[in-house]
Amino acid sequence: AKFVDLQGNNQTLGRWERKLLVVNFWATWCGPCKDEIPVLSKLQTKFSPVGLQIVGIAADSAANVANFNKKVGISYPLLIDETGAIEFSRRLGNRFGLLPHTVVFLPGGELIYNKLGPISEAELGSIIIQNSTKPL
Repeated sequence: AKFVDLQGNNQTLGRWERKLLVVNFWATWCGPCKDEIPVLSKLQTKFSPVGLQIVGIAADSAANVANFNKKVGISYPLLIDETGAIEFSRRLGNRFGLLPHTVVFLPGGELIYNKLGPISEAELGSIIIQNSTKPL
C-alpha cells in the first residue's frame, strides 16, 4: 500500500521493514485516537534507540492531519490515506473498520499483534520490550 506523508511525498511501510514497526490507524475526528497519541509519541521517543518505529496512518484529509500535528507535535511519521486507510486496516484484522486500530510487525513483516480500540502505555510498552531488536 502507498501513502502520502505530510510533505506530499509517496511512502510505503517497507521503508521501515527492518524495525519493530507499530502501525496506528487513526483520524482527527476520532476522540480515543487523539487521546492515545501522546502515549504513542512518548513510546516512540523512549524506544527509538532499540529499533522501534511507530507510524500513524490517518483515515483523514491531509489538511486535518497537518493542523492537528501542528497543535500536538507528534514524534513519529504520519501517513495519510483518506479513502484507503480503513480498508488496509480491515485487511490487517480490523473486521469492523473501527478506529483506533494498532498492529505490530516484527522486522521482516510478520504481524504479531492486533488491537482494536485504544492501547495503553503498559500494554504496548511490554510488547515493544519483548520484541525489541536491541537490548534496552
